[in-house]
Amino acid sequence: MLLFGLLIYRVLQNKMKITPRVIIVMIFWMFIVTGIIFGINSLIEIPDEITGPAFFLCIGMVISSTINYYK
Repeated sequence: MLLFGLLIYRVLQNKMKITPRVIIVMIFWMFIVTGIIFGINSLIEIPDEITGPAFFLCIGMVISSTINYYK
């Protein structure tokens, strides 16, 4: 939630246009990335010390690339 709050702050500060479509695309790709990580984690027993940062990094990349694409 903190990450989303920082995103909204940055959007308001830079006056970037975040439309409902951009938010829907962002949530869609977060769902896909999370599913991929859960899928890999269920196939291969990956420790939580690796899975946690993988979630953090992948969701950050999704947010960053979605915002940069719709700039």
